[in-house]
Amino acid sequence: MGTGTVSICLLILVIIFITGKIITRKKARLTSNKPCDDLLPANGQIVSYKENEHITDRISPVAKLPEIVWWNTLDTLSQLRFALQLTQKALPVWENYTAANDPSYQDSPTMPLNKIDAGLLQAAIDEMIRQSVSGMPASDNKMIWQWYFNFVGPVIAIRDGTWVPPYPVKKIFLSVYHILK
Repeated sequence: MGTGTVSICLLILVIIFITGKIITRKKARLTSNKPCDDLLPANGQIVSYKENEHITDRISPVAKLPEIVWWNTLDTLSQLRFALQLTQKALPVWENYTAANDPSYQDSPTMPLNKIDAGLLQAAIDEMIRQSVSGMPASDNKMIWQWYFNFVGPVIAIRDGTWVPPYPVKKIFLSVYHILK
């Protein structure tokens, strides 16, 4: 692989990592009465997970990386904005793919062909940026839900194997989906 492909793959992995942290942080807020800032170590050092060391021995070295403390110091809206900036950096992967291919899938041989709009990712990112500028008001979630539901069919097709895009394309598509989710 070329250095450009490796860079894009690394960028996509960072986006997925950040998206996962946003989801984990939201779940922690829902299941805990404490604010997430209480979960940070008092000394500001990187958190390690010694209690699960026997499990992490079987995980790849990349997955063993400790939690990044600076990321936890950002509020949820800042994390969202950062994830959106990274996603925009990886967006050319999707654009190059849709310029050369017609993204479509078929649920079964007798079903019609489902075409995926080439502008879907950019439009969803633009809407999330617009929402984040206004502080993500709860009263205007209708558009976010609309974009989210536009991703559901293709995500199911990816998981079912009826749409098999190249790995970097799949990751950028799923990254935007997870940010919407």
